Amino acid sequence: MIRVPDHTVTAHLCNMTGPLAITSANPSGEPDSTHHDMVITRLGHKLNGVLCDGESNEVVASTVVNCLKIDEGIITIIREGCVPAVKVRQIFEKVKTSVA
Repeated sequence: MIRVPDHTVTAHLCNMTGPLAITSANPSGEPDSTHHDMVITRLGHKLNGVLCDGESNEVVASTVVNCLKIDEGIITIIREGCVPAVKVRQIFEKVKTSVA
């Protein structure tokens, strides 16, 4: 998966390192972590640190899109989050027709 952060510190880190391969910050099967305190409570014993750029205005987790078949013109919404699935599909269709 590719994450596209809009937090300045995370975006700067990605500019320095390139894309980051990271997982969700919640144990499998548990509700999504939407605040760094939740991450520390649930996973702090397994972490060396948490990158935090202050309070987030997001209360809904990220939208996750499977793009493994994008060359075939297919995407799959794995988890609908802060970006509605319909919006993701609209953008995908617009881009797909503009490059066709």
